[in-house]
Amino acid sequence: MRYRDICEQLTPAERAKRDAEKRRAANAKRDAAQRRKNAAAHSYQDTMRSSNDAIQSASNALANITPS
Repeated sequence: MRYRDICEQLTPAERAKRDAEKRRAANAKRDAAQRRKNAAAHSYQDTMRSSNDAIQSASNALANITPS
């Protein structure tokens, strides 16, 4: 039996339940992708912040060196 044939046999309540499950699955997939994206962005920001701190520290250390 084809998928469409099976779907046409569903009652309206069964069809609504199936559609709600599909929406929940799609929303969960979208939310997981957004969490991964946010985690990557935060990781990048932390890396840049650490890098900028290291550059600033090195710059300060060089500024404090007096020529002999």
